[in-house]
Amino acid sequence: MTKEKKKDQGCSCVDEACKIQQRIFEREVDEELQQEKLIHFWQKYRFVIIGGIVAVLLATIGYELHRSWWQKIRLQESDQYENALFAAYTGKPEEAVSRLKALSEDGRTGYRYLAQMEAAGILLSSNQTDEGMTLLSALANDDKAPVQLRNAAALAFVGHRLENGDATALQGLLKPMLNSSEGAFAASAAELSALLYVRENQTDKAVQVLESALKNGEMSPQAQQRLNGLLMEIKP
Repeated sequence: MTKEKKKDQGCSCVDEACKIQQRIFEREVDEELQQEKLIHFWQKYRFVIIGGIVAVLLATIGYELHRSWWQKIRLQESDQYENALFAAYTGKPEEAVSRLKALSEDGRTGYRYLAQMEAAGILLSSNQTDEGMTLLSALANDDKAPVQLRNAAALAFVGHRLENGDATALQGLLKPMLNSSEGAFAASAAELSALLYVRENQTDKAVQVLESALKNGEMSPQAQQRLNGLLMEIKP
């Protein structure tokens, strides 16, 4: 029944009861029209609405499953890393290196890079210099590795090649760190760079590197003290 037809059936009296009855009729008509609109809307768009709900549920479930899986991987690799370190600390360097290499090759989290750095350290301390330096070089040039670990690997590589390595190539590894916002890397890079210049009898460049590094406001007082001490030693 339409709204107009229902209104035609309304009472002609003007008393209050008739007015109330008329408002009730009008409200019922409005409710019926709204219900009809909702039913029509649902019939037209129900598959779109249901599909959207399902998509949201699937996305939420997928995210939770992925997060759970990723956390599981991290815990597994953390255990692998700790087991390798335990082997090293208990006098089993070969087993430790084997475990660390496996993690560095197959790992999916940041532990793969930590494992590579740790394996290089164990090899170098065991006088397996060539293999250890190969791992350090690979890590220092790995764009996917965290920049802090790349820098640490580069510093370690230069430190082990300070006496006989190619000075130009070693300076190239140090250059990106000289103006680093992380003072510790900048200070260490400046020290090694200055020592390389001294080795090549280029004292003026060594002094220039150290004086420039001392302007880095991010350095700790201890780092500044070391650089000043080295500068006093080599400055003419």
